[in-house]
Amino acid sequence: MSELDSDTIVALASAPVASALAIFRVSGPSTRRLLKNIVGFIPKNRVSTLSTFKSSDNRVFDKGLVVFFQGPKSFTGEDSCEFHIHGGLGVIKILMDTCISQSRPGKIIRFAEPGEFSKRAYVNGKICLHEAEAISDLVNAESEEKVNAINRMINEGFGKEIISLSKFLIALRAELEAQLDFS
Repeated sequence: MSELDSDTIVALASAPVASALAIFRVSGPSTRRLLKNIVGFIPKNRVSTLSTFKSSDNRVFDKGLVVFFQGPKSFTGEDSCEFHIHGGLGVIKILMDTCISQSRPGKIIRFAEPGEFSKRAYVNGKICLHEAEAISDLVNAESEEKVNAINRMINEGFGKEIISLSKFLIALRAELEAQLDFS
């Protein structure tokens, strides 16, 4: 991974509108530090835990669920977590500001680029390229038919068929080049 990819990334995973709930994702080497600073502890791996959330100035700003995913057995292959908070725009802003304010030299915490969580999962070998593309397609799917088609592609081994065909074509090309070179 590049130096940029060693940053910890944060992003709102739900729609950026006022709602009952919002989900905020974090992934990277500073995840544990963020958890300690915001909820005061590192929750058990993969256990949804009711927690009080504190801002940078140590004031309680919300109470909700937090889930810690220990790397490499996480979606991105890195330590990551999700904060399930109330979806008021003020609450969302406080959590975003609190995360970004924890950035330190050499331990950058920044907003994720679109698709960056999936990119990290791909780079870390957690998903293959067609699965990363399928995630984007699912996010943008506007009909049940599209969702069903994407899931058939993912779950019925389409990617494995493509990989197998690719390996076959590479071997065939090598054989043809060898025949041309050594005939």
